[in-house]
Amino acid sequence: MSVLKEYVKKLKPVDRYCSILFDEISLSSGIQYTPATDVIDGFVDSGAYKNQSLADHALVFTVRGIRKKFKQPICYTFCQAATKQNELVRLLKEVIREVHKTRLIIVANISDQGRAN
Repeated sequence: MSVLKEYVKKLKPVDRYCSILFDEISLSSGIQYTPATDVIDGFVDSGAYKNQSLADHALVFTVRGIRKKFKQPICYTFCQAATKQNELVRLLKEVIREVHKTRLIIVANISDQGRAN
């Protein structure tokens, strides 16, 4: 977010209009040890909580400019099956709050037609 905030400082006010896109992608489940960080990856992790279930989906949030052409992934979480509706609402509100702090102006949220969306 700090990189996005610095980028926004250089934009004209009319170029600060954006949309937030979010979608889930399917992943192959599995775990992997990363020695550099001493972490085992591959489990459910929403940022707010983690558990030892294997993740098989990732939820990705992206900011995209309306007038000015830019696109920046800003957040992702790992989940098992589809993200639950209450968790999606919590994440979307958090993403909107953080994007507002960059001084971007959100005019739309865009997603596919998933049931939880």
